[in-house]
Amino acid sequence: MIQLWRMIKGIFVNDAHEIISKRGKEVLAEEYNPYCSICSACGEDGCCSALACEQHPDGSYCETYLRDLQFSYRVCKDLMEMLDGDEKYQKQIDEIYDKNYDITYGK
Repeated sequence: MIQLWRMIKGIFVNDAHEIISKRGKEVLAEEYNPYCSICSACGEDGCCSALACEQHPDGSYCETYLRDLQFSYRVCKDLMEMLDGDEKYQKQIDEIYDKNYDITYGK
């Protein structure tokens, strides 16, 4: 009789655990939001632009995006130094520079 009781109890405990675990996973899935509450960037590698980040103290991915921006700046600086004075690319470089200057700082 005790064995029968333990089996029945085990079935209920396992069922209860399964139900609770399933609901817990559903709640976590519902609450999970990968987007920053400040700039709405998701922080996934290569998905959202680091330019969207506002570097707000309460941002979710600001450190990562700042690192991405620093990397991009360094690469751009090295490329600009490498191509500086090369007549073949100078007109394109000037156009790219002017376009992005206007986007960033306005005309």
